[in-house]
Amino acid sequence: SASFVKLWAEDVPFAHVDIAGTAWTTKAPAYLEAGATGFGVVAIVTTFLFSIFGSFQMREAFVITFGTRSGAPPSAVDLLVSAQKLGMLERALEVSEPAQTWMAQVMETHLAYPVLIYFRSTHDGLSWIGTLGGLLDTATLVLTTLDHPQTGEATLIVRLGKHVVDDIANYFELENTGDVGIERSEFDQAYARFREAGMAVRPLDEAWEGFRRTRAAYASRLNAMATYLRIPPQQWISDRSLLGGRHGRTAIAPRVREKAAP
Repeated sequence: SASFVKLWAEDVPFAHVDIAGTAWTTKAPAYLEAGATGFGVVAIVTTFLFSIFGSFQMREAFVITFGTRSGAPPSAVDLLVSAQKLGMLERALEVSEPAQTWMAQVMETHLAYPVLIYFRSTHDGLSWIGTLGGLLDTATLVLTTLDHPQTGEATLIVRLGKHVVDDIANYFELENTGDVGIERSEFDQAYARFREAGMAVRPLDEAWEGFRRTRAAYASRLNAMATYLRIPPQQWISDRSLLGGRHGRTAIAPRVREKAAP
């Protein structure tokens, strides 16, 4: 079979592996014989599949957990308003520690096994990109818009979340355009909801400037990945042409299309 592959590979370097043994025997399975390669290949493939499945399970467990707080699809504004109505605003970021662990694990596993980037959530309205965006937007609103005394955890989430976005976007060679990703009118609507819910907020123009500056550091790359992976559209993230607004489609670098080609 390697000779057959070589006919089509031409000058492209390739390696051929097979679970079939290279030795014949009537005393034991062929892949257990000295000189056979099958046993090693079976072990490598089995270990790889278990690693992939374990990483996927870990990722989705937090996606579902966060979805119970933020809704499906996730919405940072809904999460904060709901927390206020339930008298839990001070605890809105109590997911910070598991969120940071989750982001670190996603960054490590998805760069080691890039195929995981394409694995979709099995739950309607949820996605790992959407969860990452929901975490970042929630923390950004706490830092810039709410008059919230506890901003340390939000700072850590934004710092690590941006690191995840940057590293995975670098895999696709996506550039940061510096676009905030939403209209000022959309921000004003969110601000009005916070005030209606009785939440302490910073002055409107000051809040918008801080939000725009912080979100511009990650929004364009996050939206490009979300649009490419076709995640369920959500507030401020993914192909929002389905929801209205001119930020629905984000340019994707040519390298993404090359990686997507068969």
